Amino acid sequence: MNLDKKDSQNVAVSEKDVEAFLGKTHHESNAQATQDTDLWQRFKEGSEEVFIAIYRSYFQLLYAYGHQFTVDTNMVEDCIQELFIALRVKREKLKYTNSIKFYLFKALRNRLLRKLSRKKMLPLSEQLMDGYNFEINLSQEHAIQFQTGANFPLFRYPHVLLMLAECYLRVGGGDPLMLVNQVRARAGLPAASVVTLEDIIHQRRVEFYGEADRWDVLVRTDKVLEVMEAHGENERQNRSEVHVGDAAFRDIKVLYPIPASAIQTDPKLKQNSEY
Repeated sequence: MNLDKKDSQNVAVSEKDVEAFLGKTHHESNAQATQDTDLWQRFKEGSEEVFIAIYRSYFQLLYAYGHQFTVDTNMVEDCIQELFIALRVKREKLKYTNSIKFYLFKALRNRLLRKLSRKKMLPLSEQLMDGYNFEINLSQEHAIQFQTGANFPLFRYPHVLLMLAECYLRVGGGDPLMLVNQVRARAGLPAASVVTLEDIIHQRRVEFYGEADRWDVLVRTDKVLEVMEAHGENERQNRSEVHVGDAAFRDIKVLYPIPASAIQTDPKLKQNSEY
Protein backbone atom coordinates (compact mmCIF):
# COMPACT_ATOMS: atom_id res chain seq x y z
CA MET A 1 0.00 0.00 0.00
CA ASN A 2 1.40 3.39 -1.00
CA LEU A 3 -0.27 6.34 0.69
CA ASP A 4 -0.12 9.72 -1.02
CA LYS A 5 -0.02 13.02 0.89
CA LYS A 6 -3.21 14.02 -0.91
CA ASP A 7 -4.98 10.71 -0.34
CA SER A 8 -8.74 10.68 0.04
CA GLN A 9 -10.08 14.18 -0.58
CA ASN A 10 -13.54 12.92 0.36
CA VAL A 11 -13.05 11.45 3.82
CA ALA A 12 -16.33 10.56 5.47
CA VAL A 13 -15.16 11.19 9.03
CA SER A 14 -14.58 14.83 9.97
CA GLU A 15 -10.86 15.56 9.98
CA LYS A 16 -11.52 18.29 12.52
CA ASP A 17 -11.64 15.47 15.07
CA VAL A 18 -8.00 14.76 14.31
CA GLU A 19 -6.77 18.28 13.56
CA ALA A 20 -8.41 20.06 16.50
CA PHE A 21 -5.39 19.62 18.72
CA LEU A 22 -2.54 19.81 16.19
CA GLY A 23 -1.80 23.46 16.88
CA LYS A 24 -1.43 22.83 20.60
CA THR A 25 2.07 22.31 21.98
CA HIS A 26 1.38 22.31 25.70
CA HIS A 27 -1.66 21.23 27.72
CA GLU A 28 -4.47 19.06 26.44
CA SER A 29 -7.90 19.06 28.04
CA ASN A 30 -9.47 15.91 29.39
CA ALA A 31 -12.02 16.13 26.59
CA GLN A 32 -9.26 16.24 23.94
CA ALA A 33 -7.51 13.21 25.42
CA THR A 34 -10.83 11.37 25.38
CA GLN A 35 -11.29 12.37 21.73
CA ASP A 36 -7.87 10.96 20.87
CA THR A 37 -8.71 7.73 22.67
CA ASP A 38 -11.96 7.47 20.71
CA LEU A 39 -10.22 8.07 17.34
CA TRP A 40 -7.56 5.49 18.13
CA GLN A 41 -10.21 2.97 19.11
CA ARG A 42 -12.08 3.53 15.83
CA PHE A 43 -8.82 3.08 13.92
CA LYS A 44 -8.06 -0.17 15.79
CA GLU A 45 -11.55 -1.42 14.96
CA GLY A 46 -10.84 -1.05 11.25
CA SER A 47 -12.01 2.43 10.21
CA GLU A 48 -10.17 3.24 6.98
CA GLU A 49 -11.58 6.79 7.06
CA VAL A 50 -9.97 7.50 10.44
CA PHE A 51 -6.70 5.88 9.30
CA ILE A 52 -6.49 8.09 6.20
CA ALA A 53 -7.51 11.19 8.18
CA ILE A 54 -4.75 10.57 10.73
CA TYR A 55 -2.21 10.01 7.94
CA ARG A 56 -3.13 13.18 6.07
CA SER A 57 -3.23 15.28 9.25
CA TYR A 58 0.12 14.06 10.60
CA PHE A 59 2.26 13.59 7.51
CA GLN A 60 3.71 17.13 7.45
CA LEU A 61 4.37 17.13 11.21
CA LEU A 62 6.13 13.78 11.00
CA TYR A 63 8.03 14.91 7.89
CA ALA A 64 9.39 17.98 9.72
CA TYR A 65 10.12 15.99 12.88
CA GLY A 66 12.01 13.32 10.94
CA HIS A 67 14.35 15.92 9.46
CA GLN A 68 15.60 16.70 12.95
CA PHE A 69 17.42 13.35 12.76
CA THR A 70 18.59 13.25 9.14
CA VAL A 71 18.67 15.41 6.01
CA ASP A 72 17.93 12.32 3.91
CA THR A 73 14.41 13.12 2.66
CA ASN A 74 13.97 9.71 1.08
CA MET A 75 14.76 8.00 4.37
CA VAL A 76 12.28 10.17 6.27
CA GLU A 77 9.51 9.55 3.74
CA ASP A 78 10.26 5.81 3.64
CA CYS A 79 10.13 5.57 7.43
CA ILE A 80 6.80 7.40 7.55
CA GLN A 81 5.38 5.07 4.88
CA GLU A 82 6.70 2.00 6.67
CA LEU A 83 5.31 3.26 9.97
CA PHE A 84 1.79 3.68 8.65
CA ILE A 85 1.89 0.37 6.81
CA ALA A 86 2.95 -1.35 10.04
CA LEU A 87 0.19 0.43 11.97
CA ARG A 88 -2.41 -0.66 9.45
CA VAL A 89 -1.25 -4.29 9.42
CA LYS A 90 -0.93 -4.57 13.20
CA ARG A 91 -3.79 -2.26 14.18
CA GLU A 92 -5.64 -4.88 16.23
CA LYS A 93 -2.56 -5.55 18.39
CA LEU A 94 -1.62 -1.90 19.02
CA LYS A 95 -1.72 -0.55 22.55
CA TYR A 96 -4.22 2.14 23.44
CA THR A 97 -3.12 5.77 23.61
CA ASN A 98 -4.70 9.08 24.57
CA SER A 99 -2.16 11.04 22.51
CA ILE A 100 -1.89 10.03 18.86
CA LYS A 101 0.82 12.62 18.27
CA PHE A 102 2.99 11.18 21.06
CA TYR A 103 2.51 7.67 19.74
CA LEU A 104 3.44 8.53 16.14
CA PHE A 105 6.43 10.74 17.05
CA LYS A 106 7.85 8.07 19.33
CA ALA A 107 7.37 5.34 16.71
CA LEU A 108 8.95 7.40 13.89
CA ARG A 109 11.86 8.44 16.08
CA ASN A 110 12.73 4.86 17.04
CA ARG A 111 12.36 3.69 13.44
CA LEU A 112 14.71 6.42 12.15
CA LEU A 113 17.32 5.86 14.85
CA ARG A 114 17.37 2.12 14.19
CA LYS A 115 17.89 2.73 10.46
CA LEU A 116 20.57 5.39 11.01
CA SER A 117 22.38 3.18 13.50
CA ARG A 118 22.39 0.21 11.11
CA LYS A 119 23.67 2.32 8.20
CA LYS A 120 26.16 4.20 10.42
CA MET A 121 25.03 7.48 8.88
CA LEU A 122 25.32 9.56 12.05
CA PRO A 123 28.49 11.72 11.92
CA LEU A 124 29.79 10.84 15.39
CA SER A 125 33.40 10.28 16.38
CA GLU A 126 34.39 6.74 17.39
CA GLN A 127 35.33 8.05 20.82
CA LEU A 128 31.88 9.53 21.48
CA MET A 129 29.98 6.67 19.84
CA ASP A 130 31.67 4.02 21.96
CA GLY A 131 28.94 2.30 23.98
CA TYR A 132 26.24 4.73 22.88
CA ASN A 133 22.85 3.11 22.32
CA PHE A 134 20.68 4.88 19.76
CA GLU A 135 17.62 2.85 20.72
CA ILE A 136 15.80 4.86 23.40
CA ASN A 137 12.32 3.62 24.18
CA LEU A 138 9.93 6.11 25.76
CA SER A 139 6.70 4.75 27.21
CA GLN A 140 3.42 6.64 27.46
CA GLU A 141 4.01 6.88 31.23
CA HIS A 142 6.81 9.36 30.54
CA ALA A 143 4.24 11.88 29.30
CA ILE A 144 2.09 13.71 31.81
CA GLN A 145 -1.49 12.58 31.44
CA PHE A 146 -3.68 14.79 29.24
CA GLN A 147 -0.73 16.58 27.66
CA THR A 148 0.46 16.25 24.08
CA GLY A 149 3.48 14.33 22.92
CA ALA A 150 5.41 17.63 22.91
CA ASN A 151 5.68 17.25 26.69
CA PHE A 152 7.44 13.88 26.89
CA PRO A 153 11.09 14.15 27.97
CA LEU A 154 13.53 13.84 25.08
CA PHE A 155 17.27 14.39 25.43
CA ARG A 156 18.91 14.34 22.01
CA TYR A 157 22.53 13.55 21.28
CA PRO A 158 23.26 17.08 19.94
CA HIS A 159 22.53 18.30 23.50
CA VAL A 160 25.47 16.21 24.69
CA LEU A 161 27.75 17.37 21.90
CA LEU A 162 27.03 21.08 22.41
CA MET A 163 27.22 20.90 26.22
CA LEU A 164 30.58 19.14 25.96
CA ALA A 165 31.75 21.66 23.37
CA GLU A 166 30.91 24.51 25.75
CA CYS A 167 32.80 22.78 28.57
CA TYR A 168 35.86 22.33 26.35
CA LEU A 169 35.64 25.98 25.29
CA ARG A 170 35.37 27.26 28.87
CA VAL A 171 37.82 25.03 30.74
CA GLY A 172 39.74 23.06 28.08
CA GLY A 173 40.24 19.32 27.84
CA GLY A 174 39.14 18.73 24.26
CA ASP A 175 38.32 20.19 20.85
CA PRO A 176 34.97 22.08 20.85
CA LEU A 177 35.19 22.74 17.10
CA MET A 178 35.05 19.01 16.27
CA LEU A 179 31.86 18.60 18.33
CA VAL A 180 30.11 21.64 16.89
CA ASN A 181 30.95 20.51 13.37
CA GLN A 182 29.39 17.11 14.04
CA VAL A 183 26.10 18.86 14.81
CA ARG A 184 26.45 21.08 11.75
CA ALA A 185 27.25 18.11 9.49
CA ARG A 186 24.15 16.26 10.69
CA ALA A 187 22.10 19.33 9.74
CA GLY A 188 23.73 19.54 6.30
CA LEU A 189 25.72 22.71 7.10
CA PRO A 190 29.33 23.43 6.12
CA ALA A 191 32.02 22.96 8.73
CA ALA A 192 33.03 25.98 10.80
CA SER A 193 36.70 26.99 11.01
CA VAL A 194 36.54 28.53 14.49
CA VAL A 195 34.06 28.36 17.36
CA THR A 196 33.21 30.87 20.10
CA LEU A 197 30.69 30.84 22.94
CA GLU A 198 28.40 32.96 20.75
CA ASP A 199 28.65 30.32 18.03
CA ILE A 200 27.61 27.57 20.44
CA ILE A 201 24.69 29.65 21.74
CA HIS A 202 23.56 30.28 18.16
CA GLN A 203 23.98 26.62 17.25
CA ARG A 204 21.75 25.65 20.18
CA ARG A 205 19.18 28.21 19.05
CA VAL A 206 18.82 26.71 15.56
CA GLU A 207 19.37 23.06 16.51
CA PHE A 208 16.80 23.04 19.32
CA TYR A 209 14.26 25.39 17.76
CA GLY A 210 10.87 24.77 19.34
CA GLU A 211 12.36 22.47 22.01
CA ALA A 212 12.22 24.91 24.97
CA ASP A 213 16.00 25.30 25.16
CA ARG A 214 16.54 28.97 24.28
CA TRP A 215 15.30 30.70 27.45
CA ASP A 216 17.38 28.63 29.88
CA VAL A 217 20.51 29.20 27.78
CA LEU A 218 19.95 32.97 27.75
CA VAL A 219 19.41 33.04 31.52
CA ARG A 220 22.42 30.79 32.21
CA THR A 221 24.75 32.94 30.08
CA ASP A 222 23.39 36.28 31.44
CA LYS A 223 22.23 37.33 27.98
CA VAL A 224 18.48 37.26 28.52
CA LEU A 225 17.99 40.99 29.20
CA GLU A 226 20.23 42.05 26.32
CA VAL A 227 18.56 39.71 23.83
CA MET A 228 14.96 40.29 24.88
CA GLU A 229 15.29 44.08 25.04
CA ALA A 230 16.88 44.11 21.56
CA HIS A 231 14.06 41.88 20.33
CA GLY A 232 11.49 44.29 21.77
CA GLU A 233 13.12 47.26 20.05
CA ASN A 234 13.15 45.37 16.77
CA GLU A 235 9.45 44.55 17.19
CA ARG A 236 8.59 48.20 17.84
CA GLN A 237 10.44 49.37 14.73
CA ASN A 238 9.42 46.69 12.27
CA ARG A 239 5.97 45.44 13.26
CA SER A 240 3.84 48.31 12.02
CA GLU A 241 0.83 46.01 11.54
CA VAL A 242 0.54 45.44 15.30
CA HIS A 243 0.95 47.73 18.30
CA VAL A 244 3.98 46.94 20.46
CA GLY A 245 3.84 49.14 23.54
CA ASP A 246 6.83 51.08 24.89
CA ALA A 247 6.86 48.89 28.01
CA ALA A 248 6.91 45.61 26.06
CA PHE A 249 10.03 43.49 26.57
CA ARG A 250 11.44 45.93 29.13
CA ASP A 251 10.09 44.69 32.47
CA ILE A 252 11.57 41.23 31.98
CA LYS A 253 11.35 38.77 34.84
CA VAL A 254 14.28 36.39 34.72
CA LEU A 255 13.38 34.31 37.76
CA TYR A 256 10.17 32.50 38.61
CA PRO A 257 8.36 33.55 41.79
CA ILE A 258 8.71 31.39 44.88
CA PRO A 259 5.29 29.81 45.53
CA ALA A 260 3.35 31.33 48.41
CA SER A 261 2.88 27.87 49.91
CA ALA A 262 6.68 27.46 50.16
CA ILE A 263 7.09 30.83 51.88
CA GLN A 264 4.30 29.98 54.31
CA THR A 265 6.03 26.71 55.13
CA ASP A 266 9.42 28.38 55.64
CA PRO A 267 9.13 32.05 56.70
CA LYS A 268 12.89 32.47 56.20
CA LEU A 269 12.39 32.30 52.44
CA LYS A 270 12.35 35.70 50.76
CA GLN A 271 10.36 36.28 47.59
CA ASN A 272 12.43 37.05 44.50
CA SER A 273 12.86 40.81 44.15
CA GLU A 274 11.15 40.81 40.74
CA TYR A 275 7.79 40.00 42.36
